[in-house]
Amino acid sequence: MVNLIRANATLIEKTPAVSASPDPDDNLILAIAEAGTAHYLVSGDFGDLIALGRHAGTRIVTARTFAEQILKE
Repeated sequence: MVNLIRANATLIEKTPAVSASPDPDDNLILAIAEAGTAHYLVSGDFGDLIALGRHAGTRIVTARTFAEQILKE
C-alpha cells in the first residue's frame, strides 16, 4: 500500500506561508494542500479546518462529504 501511495503522490518541496487557521498547527496542512493543488482536504477537525470550508482551491470536507462527492463523480 505504501508503494502505491508513493507512486501516486505529489512531493512538496516548498510550501507557501499560510495563516488562515486559528490553530497554527493546521496552517502547515493548509500550506501543503495549497502547494499540491489538492482538490479536497478531508478532516474531522470541525472546530477549525471544517469551519474554514475552503482554502485556496481546496475544499475542506468531512469523510462523509468526501465519500458522497466521490460517488457522484
